[in-house]
Amino acid sequence: MNVIQVTSQYLQSQHLCGLEKQMIKSFITSNKFAFIGTAVGLLAGYIYYQQIGCVDGCTITGDPLNSSLYGALMGGIALSMLDAKKKEK
Repeated sequence: MNVIQVTSQYLQSQHLCGLEKQMIKSFITSNKFAFIGTAVGLLAGYIYYQQIGCVDGCTITGDPLNSSLYGALMGGIALSMLDAKKKEK
């Protein structure tokens, strides 16, 4: 299942008017690279914590939540920047 199919199933289960459904679908499709980057970054951040992480004194890599959230932030920013460059061309 891809993001669009999951979104469509969710929207069908909710009682939203047609305009709200269209706005949500439009938002998700226009930002799909940021969502994908966030998911990949989240996973990469956790794997980094698990494999390399720090035991004492590291604010980001010493905690799995912090490491995962930082990875999600970096992944989302990175892929949304690539998407913005792609749209400019």
